[in-house]
Amino acid sequence: MARTGAAQRAPGDCGALTRKLLVMNDMTVKGKLVSAEQLLDQVFAPECRPSLRWLRTQTKAKSIPHIRIGHLVFFDVEMVRSALAGKRLVRGRTLAAAAVQQAA
Repeated sequence: MARTGAAQRAPGDCGALTRKLLVMNDMTVKGKLVSAEQLLDQVFAPECRPSLRWLRTQTKAKSIPHIRIGHLVFFDVEMVRSALAGKRLVRGRTLAAAAVQQAA
């Protein structure tokens, strides 16, 4: 019976799949790692700070970069700021679009 895929490779051969995983999981941490509470304090102003539950939901959805060490979750503040700036950018309406809506 002939085997296909990873079973045909030699035991010492990592293969392309492993190389892709290493590149995918390679993350360079630039700053100090902080907890969820510390992240919320450092990234958001007190009057517009989201809840800890929101942060946990975003972490679970993998919308915010995080580092898991065992069951503990840590964040790099600069990585989170850049991720939020890229993903959560909301563009305001332009005057032309507002004029078209008022005319209709």
